[in-house]
Amino acid sequence: MYFPSAFTDEFPLNRAHPDTITKKFAVKPKYLRKWNYNFLIERGVPESVADFIQGRAPLSIGSMHYLARAKQADTWYSRVADELFELFS
Repeated sequence: MYFPSAFTDEFPLNRAHPDTITKKFAVKPKYLRKWNYNFLIERGVPESVADFIQGRAPLSIGSMHYLARAKQADTWYSRVADELFELFS
């Protein structure tokens, strides 16, 4: 899961209910996810990596390809995470 670690105090993963997220961000989670996808693409993250970050990876990927995509996702997410966190702080 790609999620700013600073949010985990406010949104423990076991309590990240959609209503809680809607109250915090004043938007439904499905729209927040769409916004996040555009945010990633606008910052140069390749679409395939943005899809992977959001859990849209195909089930039939081989393990080497999956590991490469995970490494790419880690690299790209670390480039945009600070800016993402600043927007919601």
